[in-house]
Amino acid sequence: MVKRGDKVLTGQKIGDSERFVNAPVHATISGEISATTTVINPPTGQPVAALVITSDGADRWVELEAPGKPEALSVKEILGKIREAGMVGLGGATFPTHVKL
Repeated sequence: MVKRGDKVLTGQKIGDSERFVNAPVHATISGEISATTTVINPPTGQPVAALVITSDGADRWVELEAPGKPEALSVKEILGKIREAGMVGLGGATFPTHVKL
């Protein structure tokens, strides 16, 4: 999805998977992907791939899409929007919210 040297914006999706029990990952700052590394995932203790973003100091955001009228959306569409937003639980395991619903 992104690689070393790519410029990213805050809120930009930088990682995803086709697995159902998964949530996309978004950039928390704007800047440049400066490295890939391995870190320990706190809930599992397992090593996982990670991206290092060097901040550009600008806090530039990706253009956000207005959600529209939720009452006009199907359950499937709402769950899709929740998944794409990368919403996860805060209990420590970061379980994807769209799966819980």
